Amino acid sequence: MSKICTDLEQSRKLLSLGIDKNTADMHYFSDGYNPIKLDVGYSAENAKFYRGTENEYIPAWSLTALLNIAPKYFSKENHQFVQSYSYDHIDGCYHFIYRDYQHGGRSKYISKNKDLFDAAFEMVCWLLENGYIKKSKK
Repeated sequence: MSKICTDLEQSRKLLSLGIDKNTADMHYFSDGYNPIKLDVGYSAENAKFYRGTENEYIPAWSLTALLNIAPKYFSKENHQFVQSYSYDHIDGCYHFIYRDYQHGGRSKYISKNKDLFDAAFEMVCWLLENGYIKKSKK
């Protein structure tokens, strides 16, 4: 079954890496009595309402939101990297790659996964860990 957004574990990992909550386009919430539910949209105001209560309001990211967060290109040490992704029929995996077109198209493989969503999630984590996505101010 395909994912429509980050699961709770993935959402918590992105938050621990410093992602800006306002880039989320969905959220999980719990009123403390019922199971956690998923809903569309994310509101910093609603998150403030839940703070300090037994309730939870956790941002979540769709595939589109993850792809929008990742820079389409970045520069590093005189190299200009441009994002691309591909599906490899040999290994059955999706690959997120940054190609250095300034220097002969050399590729920097960022993530590889049989699931497109998980490959995009891994790419965003790598970009956060390596400082290519601006972290939120705490």
